[in-house]
Amino acid sequence: PAGVWSELDNLIQLDLSGNNFKGSIPEDIGELHTLSGTLNLSFNHLSGRIPNSLGKLSATVNFDLRNNNLIGEIPQTGTFSNQGPTAFL
Repeated sequence: PAGVWSELDNLIQLDLSGNNFKGSIPEDIGELHTLSGTLNLSFNHLSGRIPNSLGKLSATVNFDLRNNNLIGEIPQTGTFSNQGPTAFL
């Protein structure tokens, strides 16, 4: 849900893989300022574009957005520049 991400002050990793989530990746998920491990949203039914706000996350964050229905270009800012191509298959 929107608005919840900024309240997760001590979150280091977030694994929401394989949950059959639908819809777009929330723009405000980029407010997870303490996230420093993995953001795993793979194997869901997420659609739409990858939010630019994810590029604001720590450079140490590893993304796994595989096996969703995402469209558009991968943002080339911030954290995205550290990701390997398999994170976005």
